Amino acid sequence: MATSKSRKNVPTHAFPIDQLLNALVEMLIVSIDEFHVSTAEQEKRDAVATAIHRLECTSKANQSTLLADGRLQFYRCFYHTLSTNNALPRRFLDATFGVSLLTGSFGQGPSETQRFGVLTPKDVLQDRLNTARRLASLDVNEVLHRSSKYMPEDLPDGVGPRVAAFIGRSRFVTQIRAQDRPTWVVTCGLGSCSCRFLCSEGGNVGGPALVDLFGEQGVSSSEEDEDEEDENEPPVASYWSTLSPRPLTALPRRTFCSLACALKYEDEIRSAIPIRVSDAETHESFSSASGKLGLARVMASTRAAFKRNDAAARALRDSMRDVRKRQAHNTVKPEIYNRIHQNIIDVLNIDLGLLYAASSLAESPASCVNRQLPATAPCWRDGDLKKFSRAIERVKSLYVQHYKTAEGLARDERYPPKWLIKVKEASTGLFPVRATLQ
Repeated sequence: MATSKSRKNVPTHAFPIDQLLNALVEMLIVSIDEFHVSTAEQEKRDAVATAIHRLECTSKANQSTLLADGRLQFYRCFYHTLSTNNALPRRFLDATFGVSLLTGSFGQGPSETQRFGVLTPKDVLQDRLNTARRLASLDVNEVLHRSSKYMPEDLPDGVGPRVAAFIGRSRFVTQIRAQDRPTWVVTCGLGSCSCRFLCSEGGNVGGPALVDLFGEQGVSSSEEDEDEEDENEPPVASYWSTLSPRPLTALPRRTFCSLACALKYEDEIRSAIPIRVSDAETHESFSSASGKLGLARVMASTRAAFKRNDAAARALRDSMRDVRKRQAHNTVKPEIYNRIHQNIIDVLNIDLGLLYAASSLAESPASCVNRQLPATAPCWRDGDLKKFSRAIERVKSLYVQHYKTAEGLARDERYPPKWLIKVKEASTGLFPVRATLQ
């Protein structure tokens, strides 16, 4: 009985999702081909386009059904270009949905091409946006009358004149500028993308850059340095960038054909570089050092730094394992990631060395009299670094002399590496006794 009851709730046939998708595609195509100016029709078209996009994201089967209709990519290219807000930054191939612009037919084209010779890649993109809006305001007869010279010969059957004229005009403007300025034709910087597009600007780096990893490269040492007398003085480097004993490795500049490729690159970088040394200050604030001051805070901050290094070592090891697994698909070479990881290891180790030397003195309060130690108060890394510059340089010197690359991050207080032992032995010289007023 239980089995027969449960079977009553089972549908006798699967829901025809492919038929729904085909119907939605047909509705979008018809709504673009026809001449509509009412707000209600525009809202209906927007709802259909949104439904197609959301259903496409649900499964690969739905994607395959949509790709089977060769007309859809051209109609989506037109629709999403038409829907673009001018105030938003757009890369050249955004919203083209795989439509080739640097290749393909564009009809006969205009008789005079000299007036297009002044267009920059930004102007070419703007022309595409303007063309979509202009064609959307014309009925089919006007489109055929004004834009017949832009009708491509290689589009699938069923592509209407409005969309065909848009594709032809976009291809013509793109290809004529690429022919005049071949140096503007670049390839997308994402390793798994081979799209070519027009770009005359410098590359843009996605993901964490040096400023994200190590803080600002040039900041004032105090608020008092903002006087007019000091405007010409060089800025003081941030604490974290000062610690590095080697040149900091920057990510290569890259240019991406679309926002989608830029976001994929950011995901790759975020996975390969999972930590930022500037986050160490946040880690310390939520450690056992929170709420403590003076020598007690120095000791607690040192213990927190060892735990921080231990967590960072695991994160870096796991990320490099993933980098090697997907080596064929990486945009950035593993060698660059290795150098950036080494920068992170160096900086975290030297920060730990500075704290370790201070904590060795803090074990004896009498030996700390008239000595200025780091980590005695919160946000000590944001203060005037001149008082610790001598100690930092000495720790860096001992680190370079005695550090071995295979050691990685110092993470166990019970078994300190040789360079950390040398730093502890030199602790009294790192933080000398300050002269007292007579």
